[in-house]
Amino acid sequence: SLYAYLAGIDSRVCRQHAHDDDKEISATAAQQQIALPSSFRRIESDVRRAVEFDWNSVDLLVAIGGDGLVLHLCRDVFKRARIPKLAAFDVGGNTGFLVPFRADDFEHHIERILNNESGLMVTTRERLFCRVLRKKHIQNRTDNENDKVEELDWFLALNEAVLERGLLPKVCEVDVYASGKYVTRLRADGVVVASPTGSSAYSLAAGGSLVHPGLSALLLTPVSAQSLASRPAIFPRSASLDLVPTSSTSELGGLYFRADGGTIRTLDSDQAARIQISKWPLVAFTPSNSTSDWVSGISGSLRWNVRLEQKPPLSPRSSKGR
Repeated sequence: SLYAYLAGIDSRVCRQHAHDDDKEISATAAQQQIALPSSFRRIESDVRRAVEFDWNSVDLLVAIGGDGLVLHLCRDVFKRARIPKLAAFDVGGNTGFLVPFRADDFEHHIERILNNESGLMVTTRERLFCRVLRKKHIQNRTDNENDKVEELDWFLALNEAVLERGLLPKVCEVDVYASGKYVTRLRADGVVVASPTGSSAYSLAAGGSLVHPGLSALLLTPVSAQSLASRPAIFPRSASLDLVPTSSTSELGGLYFRADGGTIRTLDSDQAARIQISKWPLVAFTPSNSTSDWVSGISGSLRWNVRLEQKPPLSPRSSKGR
């Protein structure tokens, strides 16, 4: 089954010209002249209806929008589920990190994907499996992976999971554990645990490193840390990171636990967060290879290492130098 999920869809479906009745086009996409083949089914943009939809039989999901739409799908629609293989098209004229195809070439690329033509590649982007647990299960953790823990909530994130102070009037203190081993106590406005895909988002703004999305790792980045010695760190995919607010921080009020920019919940005084690599990655088509797309993204969107070229000094004999 082939489905298209379009951003900002009107409830109406417009038909193209009479001789083209086998193609349907959304009211928003009509302005971009994006025609969906008759073999495609259109999914409404209403989150509740999309979450309730049975995605198990879907082989290909086409997203027509921008980076925000892909994040919306991962954060709101598939936050507890596997994502079908994705082909993302940008309609704003500015391809981002997650949307490698231009809507102007929609029919060309869709035909290549459906015909399984050579040259197209896929990028596997790791997602984060985030859980809210009781503190006692983390502080009394053993090496036995079969030990049962009380799981209060869980969700998936594509870019990052953030534990932040929210409305607290002071920095928060968070103990960090890696696979049960105590790492450090961070005093900061918050802590970001990012995927390689999210390394160019909040983590980068907080001082983290750029990491190729093809790698499988967890990035730990403090936000506005109190100490200059608090530095970002990268952990292997086999690790799980536990973020445990200290008792002094918990007494002041709950910390906010966010995923991809959205508020998921507030942690109570006896709760903590565990983040690890999910078993459900995002697999997306790219027009070339993941490295080319990534380099184009950081060069074009972030203007990485771009600076004004220094001009030669003026000659002392020139009139401008007098």
